Amino acid sequence: MNVLLNIVVLASFGEKIAAVNYKTIIIASLVIALIVGFIRMMILKGQLTSVHKSESAADYTRDKSFRVDTKRDLFLYSKTEKKEKTNSGDAK
Repeated sequence: MNVLLNIVVLASFGEKIAAVNYKTIIIASLVIALIVGFIRMMILKGQLTSVHKSESAADYTRDKSFRVDTKRDLFLYSKTEKKEKTNSGDAK
């Protein structure tokens, strides 16, 4: 962190930077970016207060919003075919 601060100070005074350790600058930049990203994620996570877990499925429906009048099943396709299974030696 001191290296990054020294580079900023030297650059602000117009002096040339002789030996710059780029690996340190990249690592410092990544650490700063991770910290800023973590703070942003925690702020967004804190705004998710309307979601909660319910005990039963009835809690997810509104009263009188779903009504079942008839108790019958309607199948669009009712044709069934029976095929005899063959025991061939091909299957392993």
